[in-house]
Parts: sequence; C-alpha cells; structure tokens
Amino acid sequence: MNRRDALKFIATACGGVIYGADAFSQGKSNDNSAKKAFVLSRDDYDLLDEIAETIIPTNPDSPGAKAAKIGAFMGEIVGSYYSPNQQKVFSQGLVSFRERCQKETGRSFLDLSDEESHAFLLAVARAPKGKYYSMYRQLTLWGYFSSEIGTTKARRYAPIPGRFEGCINYKKGEKSWS
Repeated sequence: MNRRDALKFIATACGGVIYGADAFSQGKSNDNSAKKAFVLSRDDYDLLDEIAETIIPTNPDSPGAKAAKIGAFMGEIVGSYYSPNQQKVFSQGLVSFRERCQKETGRSFLDLSDEESHAFLLAVARAPKGKYYSMYRQLTLWGYFSSEIGTTKARRYAPIPGRFEGCINYKKGEKSWS
C-alpha cells in the first residue's frame, strides 16, 4: 500500500467523525428541547437504512449497514448533537431526496433495484446541492464502523490482543484492523 492509498483509506474511514465534530467538542447538552423537536418517522428510518445499505451493502464477508441499524444511529446522533440548523438540513434533505427520486425514476428509493439505487445515489452525490448527502454518507461510515457488526465482521478484530506490533504488513484485499 502506498502513501496515497493509505491517506484515501484513512480519510474515508474517518470522514464521519469530521462532520459535526464541533457539536461533540462542546458535549451533549442537558437541554433535551432540541432532541424533542427533531423527530423522524418510521418511513424516514427505513429510507435512511436503505441509503446506508446502498453505501455499505451486505457482502459474503459481512452484513451491510441496514443490519447495523444505521438509520436509528443517524436519528440519535442528529437529534442529540446536531444544531437546529444542521437538523433542518438533514430533514429537508430527506424531503429533497424523496422528491428527486420520484421525479427522476418515477418510483420511491425503496422500490429501486440495487443497481438503480446505486446509480441514483451517485447522481445525488455529484449534485452541487447535495450537502445533505455528505451528512448521510459520513454518518453511515461512522455508525457502521463503530457498530458491533462493522467492528467485528467487516474488520479484523482481536478482543484481547497479544503483544503490540506497530508495523504489520498490509496485503491488498485484507480487512483492516479495528
């Protein structure tokens, strides 16, 4: 692995920690008024799970983001830690996402095939007004790779590690260590 590939991997894996980091540096507020004001419907959670599953699909080696219940993770993080303005961008993004999908495909995102949902998500990611997509993607990565499934199934995991080895050779295609 060369330096450029390593930096791309690190940036991808850590991307979820960066967005909204200011909220975490200030800590969770004891005032639950923001959390009570931010409510997602069951349909919203289902859509977020499908978006996350399209970003990190199930494969033969590990379950996907839907199995890790990333939609619920997103709702909790956004409701508990994001500012009202960020919450507004997040929830209005769901409305825009649904409308765009209906307009461009004539169907709901939940009704698209895997290939169609992947193609649609790529189009949304490339759109200049797709600010909300980066929130969804970063929260998906963060939630999945910090979940039990992402930590133990998608990555190599040693619950009780042996001695410290600071420099282990990485072979292309191997799982990264959690």
